[in-house]
Amino acid sequence: MTDDRGNTDGVVKIRIRVLRPDMLFLRLRFSCDWAQPARYRRRVQTQIRGITVDGAPGIRLRTTRSWAADGKMYIIAHLDEPPRAGSEISLAMRVKWPQRCAPLMVSRQPDSFVLRFGKPISTARYEVILPAGREAFCESAGFEQGDEGFSLHRSVDDEGRAHYVFEALDLEPLREAGMKLELKRRGDLATSSPHQVYSSRRRHSSPSPLLPPAK
Repeated sequence: MTDDRGNTDGVVKIRIRVLRPDMLFLRLRFSCDWAQPARYRRRVQTQIRGITVDGAPGIRLRTTRSWAADGKMYIIAHLDEPPRAGSEISLAMRVKWPQRCAPLMVSRQPDSFVLRFGKPISTARYEVILPAGREAFCESAGFEQGDEGFSLHRSVDDEGRAHYVFEALDLEPLREAGMKLELKRRGDLATSSPHQVYSSRRRHSSPSPLLPPAK
């Protein structure tokens, strides 16, 4: 979710299947579409918690954070002990990032919201929520009509906030996929957007989804 200044408050939900008995940490990378000065990077807040079997928030995990470049952040979540191979773990991460969406909300430039994973992913979902009364032009990124396993939707909630949602099934490793948004100006608001921008459904076999961040 973003405000009119481009500040974002995002939630990442992850469910993964453990393949090895020596898993001690998770490594995640986040980025924004502009080279931020250090004063913004210092104000980024992150927190990761486990999710219990009944869906309740669990204990906060210890994390370390580093910046590979302006606007590119790496987060390592450390596990107290390795999970059992074959088991599943669920985590919830909150990221508050000042001016992350400044290109979209302040400069009114097209902004990309894409995902890329190092391992095959069965289910991925990326949702962007604009401030009430704001609308955007929306295009797919990394896939085209006719491709299977992707969908792009728009809806409006009871508070008048537009939601743009990208979903994908069976993403292969290192493939970038998602959407691009450009904020509409007042003269563009008469251009209506359909609730379903594009959809192509396909069944997938793996039961373990990974849900990526809302920017």
